[in-house]
Amino acid sequence: MRRAVVLIAPLLLVIAGTAGCSDGSDGRTVTVDFAAQAVALEVGDLLVVDLGTVNASVGDGWDLVVEADPAVLGAAEVRSEYLGDEGEVGGPSTLAYAFEAVGPGTTTIELQYAYRGSTAEADTGRVDPAHTSLRVTVG
Repeated sequence: MRRAVVLIAPLLLVIAGTAGCSDGSDGRTVTVDFAAQAVALEVGDLLVVDLGTVNASVGDGWDLVVEADPAVLGAAEVRSEYLGDEGEVGGPSTLAYAFEAVGPGTTTIELQYAYRGSTAEADTGRVDPAHTSLRVTVG
């Protein structure tokens, strides 16, 4: 199993999806919060899983621990936008994973929050879910 590690320096990429759905060139962009449990898509749609704000400079991040069936969703693309001031070091970033719906079927992706490499609840201090599972159905 491949593991995408998100504990990296903030990337200066812009998140293409916004909250809700909007028309895209080949389909819709469907954005869901990381706490969502299920989503329905059509082939050609773009799924964006919004993980909120992280600060990689202090070891804050998310890992994709269970990847989607590649016959249903394309490879994960990490999307991040730096929120700090220009020239500032150590500012927060938005973080999301994007997946293209490539074929009909059902698959599950799982994401795990980590703080300084630890996923233990006592170490992360998160009130919201530190582990999430999203069931994706593509029709």
